[in-house]
Amino acid sequence: MSRVAKLTIIVVVASLISIIIVIARSSLSAKQRKITLIEKVKQSPEIPINFTNFDGVPLTIQRAVTKEISAAEYQQLTGNDAFGADRFAALPNVTLLNVTNQRVTTLTVTVGNRQTKHWCVVNFGQANIAAGQTFSMTAADWRRDKVSKIGNDNKTATAPSKVTNFDAARLWWPGGARANDLVFRIALVEFEDGKKWEVDKARGSLW
Repeated sequence: MSRVAKLTIIVVVASLISIIIVIARSSLSAKQRKITLIEKVKQSPEIPINFTNFDGVPLTIQRAVTKEISAAEYQQLTGNDAFGADRFAALPNVTLLNVTNQRVTTLTVTVGNRQTKHWCVVNFGQANIAAGQTFSMTAADWRRDKVSKIGNDNKTATAPSKVTNFDAARLWWPGGARANDLVFRIALVEFEDGKKWEVDKARGSLW
């Protein structure tokens, strides 16, 4: 092999190594930016959403809050297109209290956006909320059937979640939260004796 050929091979190999290093650094930088943004979202203020505790509802809503991000942040977090939306709101974190003297076995809740008319519902088929017990759900629990965890000495049932970060597109939906457009409702409650409570469609309307 001639000297020129050897030098050409060396130059090509060196160029390839340089490209690999640049790509690796770029990938690491993008990953670090994403991690930083996730932490920023976690530390951002929680925004209360609209809810009403109507008379006669077996569970009272103690807390319902969400997070809000820009379209650019949504794209950076999820890698998805914003499709014209300028803001995105996370599905809400909610805490409910069983105010009856019966155990709740099944729970269905819903949340809607008055501006976009989008809505989501989730059914907790094994909610198992004792009388006087609270029940918490996170953004990651929406659209999934969950089983609550209950400790022997713990009065709080927490719905487990497989999604721990805010980079999952299904945790977000278009439309902001600050205009008080998000509405949370309890739709159905079933007790251990088989009796059911269902929301009045007129009074419990999201819109």
